Amino acid sequence: MRRTLLLCFIHGFKGDDNTFGGFPEHLRALVSHALPKITVKAVTYPKFDTRGDFGDCVARFREW
Repeated sequence: MRRTLLLCFIHGFKGDDNTFGGFPEHLRALVSHALPKITVKAVTYPKFDTRGDFGDCVARFREW
């Protein structure tokens, strides 16, 4: 079974899907090259509305 390394990028409250630019993919490519026997994936947590109940924000993050 091939192992997988997940690089998860979570932006701040004012960030969005473009906060990191091309950095996640660039880092994924570098790590993949350094660890050829491991599948490396990079994901960015999607933009979310920060208004409202903090518990709702936590629940959405946990569902993701």
